[in-house]
Amino acid sequence: MPKSRKQKTSVKKKKKPKPQKKKTTARKKRTNRPLLESTADQEAPNTVAVNSSIEDLADASEERAGIISIAKSLEGQIVTAFKLKEVLEAELDKAQNRLAEELDARTQLEVQVKSLESRAALAEQLREDISFVEEERNKFANLLAQIQPQLEEVTAERDSLAEKMASAEKDVKKVQGEKTALEAQVMNLKDNITDSDRLQKKLAEITEAHRGSREQVDDLTRRLEATTASKNALERELAGTHQNARTLRVEVEELREKAIVSDNRIADLCIQLEGEAATNRERMAANTILENEIKMLNVNYEAAKNEVGTFKKALRDIRSEMTQTSGRVRQRHFKPKKKTK
Repeated sequence: MPKSRKQKTSVKKKKKPKPQKKKTTARKKRTNRPLLESTADQEAPNTVAVNSSIEDLADASEERAGIISIAKSLEGQIVTAFKLKEVLEAELDKAQNRLAEELDARTQLEVQVKSLESRAALAEQLREDISFVEEERNKFANLLAQIQPQLEEVTAERDSLAEKMASAEKDVKKVQGEKTALEAQVMNLKDNITDSDRLQKKLAEITEAHRGSREQVDDLTRRLEATTASKNALERELAGTHQNARTLRVEVEELREKAIVSDNRIADLCIQLEGEAATNRERMAANTILENEIKMLNVNYEAAKNEVGTFKKALRDIRSEMTQTSGRVRQRHFKPKKKTK
């Protein structure tokens, strides 16, 4: 868009009625020489003012092009941030699948324990083994309790990132509002050439605001990297839980071998199995809570997508307004010249 504006301004420079002014001055020479001197004195400052106003318009168009390029770079950074969000969601889906596999393994363990009930009860040595298994299950429950606050922290960080993205979009809108203000000032350059210093100061403030928005985007990327690191740590902990589950399976096989020897205490084993069922219910409740949190994360991601769509629409509207205002500026700059003919 800025290149087309420069071309149009250059075309309009060629259409200036300079030869007509020479004809009028020639006629005045024929009629009266002192009148020619007065007209020459009046035309010199007018031509200088017109040339300076055209140069200011070219500088303003170049500055507009720079501002638009900065806005486009901000859009690219926002797109990269949302791509990182998609990667994080894919990792969360992998974690859900792993949790589902663990639930299947736990159900298999419960089926094996029921088969042990049908065979026989365990002896006093079996009680000690079961207490050891319960301690390890309590460890697993503690690990799940530790993982839950970490997931809550991840969700809180995502919410904060979404808020910061909204603030960055507001900053971009403010910058665009300042662009419209600059366009209004460019329209009044003919009458107020002395206000160029103020325009330069305002442009410096706008560049500082752009720098601040860039720093905010860098902070957002750093926080996303921190969230990925925390997720990697969670995956490592889940791998440790898988290893513990394998050890539990080995121990259950040993318990089966011991169950063949002891056949006397069914009541104690039933009581212990009821306690294990209660713990399994608590784990299922914890898993449902985790699934609800993941659904909330998906909802927040869709809301962020919608906000990005509105931001793009606003940019399109602003570009259309920029083209309209450029047309108005051209009309206002070149209409009075036609009247002077």
